[in-house]
Amino acid sequence: MTSQSLTFLATVLLSASLPSAQAEPKNYTPCCTQCNNNPDVKYYSIPDVSPPKCGESCIDPAEYWKYKEFEWHLTKANSSTPCKDHGFPFYWFTETHGKDVNLTVNVDFYGETNRTDY
Repeated sequence: MTSQSLTFLATVLLSASLPSAQAEPKNYTPCCTQCNNNPDVKYYSIPDVSPPKCGESCIDPAEYWKYKEFEWHLTKANSSTPCKDHGFPFYWFTETHGKDVNLTVNVDFYGETNRTDY
């Protein structure tokens, strides 16, 4: 694994354990309800974190392997609402991850409940 890969992995792990550790400030407008930039398609992830949450992103399928290396639960969606389809109907916020390592992705986070204390 390269030094850059280790740096990105550390960024991802920190952002999962410490909210917004390596992320832009939270935005409260969904970015990824539709993937309008060709060839981007919808991907989602339901990581093993507390509180439970689901993330949706629009990613170029040719770049999928780069993100999958660091987000093991990343899965191509079969619908435009994968988080809702998996029991996470409430939009919480949007963050931009990976900015420090030039592999950025905007992620819409959804939860099982309509929380306001994230």
